[in-house]
Amino acid sequence: AMPVIESLREATTALHFDSAPELRISVSMGAAEFSAGESLDHLLARADDALYTAKESGRNRVCVAAEVRDES
Repeated sequence: AMPVIESLREATTALHFDSAPELRISVSMGAAEFSAGESLDHLLARADDALYTAKESGRNRVCVAAEVRDES
């Protein structure tokens, strides 16, 4: 999935607008791989954590969630 996600980020960053040439768009994304037995809420929380890591690391990047942490 990472090549697809990175391609989307690059394509978004490369967009140029004739009516607003100074406008630049960047994308930060977080990705998480589902682990057997993991709840959807937990999976989304890990992806969200990765998103905030991407933003805090300078934006315009993709970060992958760490391994599954204990849900308890």
